[in-house]
Amino acid sequence: MKTTVKYLWPAVFGLILPAAAGATSVADLERQVRASDQARVQMQQQLDMMNQDLNSLIGRLEETNNAMADLQKNQQELFKQISDLTARMNQLQSGAKVPASTSANTAKEEVKPKPVQTAPAAPDEKNEYQKAVTLVMQDKNYNGAIQAFNAFIKKYPNSSLVGNSNFWLGDSYYKTNRLTEAKQCFLNVVKDENSVKRPEALYKLGLISVTENNTDYARKFFQLVVRDYAGTTTARLAENELKKLK
Repeated sequence: MKTTVKYLWPAVFGLILPAAAGATSVADLERQVRASDQARVQMQQQLDMMNQDLNSLIGRLEETNNAMADLQKNQQELFKQISDLTARMNQLQSGAKVPASTSANTAKEEVKPKPVQTAPAAPDEKNEYQKAVTLVMQDKNYNGAIQAFNAFIKKYPNSSLVGNSNFWLGDSYYKTNRLTEAKQCFLNVVKDENSVKRPEALYKLGLISVTENNTDYARKFFQLVVRDYAGTTTARLAENELKKLK
């Protein structure tokens, strides 16, 4: 009997050791899985924070671009007034009479109503605008963005952010396949040659024309982007689309 027990121990240990080793491997694997899950969660949190920072930077960039566009318009108007005034002063100094037709035209220009100027965005406007942009850029809630931008444009028709609002409204319509509404919004943006969103609006109109199988219009829109905004990212995208057209 002792001899039998003596030879059984190695067999018993042979069964126990692999089982223990297997248990250790499973535990290690579980720890690795948990560590991997934690790493993924941390990475996702970092990505979310980076997206929030990016959206904030985009909003600030748009505000800066709007301010620069307003400044450019004011500069152009001021230079024109200075030029007109200088010409009139030179005429007076030289003793020359101002032609009657010129005087009449000048009078007409003085009483002619000036076009409505967009007012700088107030803090409340900026907050509402940024919330609407977040619905597009971060939440991907395009139907909510459509409601928000329509409400913003109606509430602040003279805001300097109306142009950009029209673009994002058009983009939201485009994303929800409401192409007729999208075209109208993008055309509203294109009418303003100083709009920072004009090249993107032209590009979107080209894409809509492609979707509608209107190759001639698509080519014209893409060519406008390449011609007027050469060297920009939007122009390079338009060039790629032109290559696809037959």
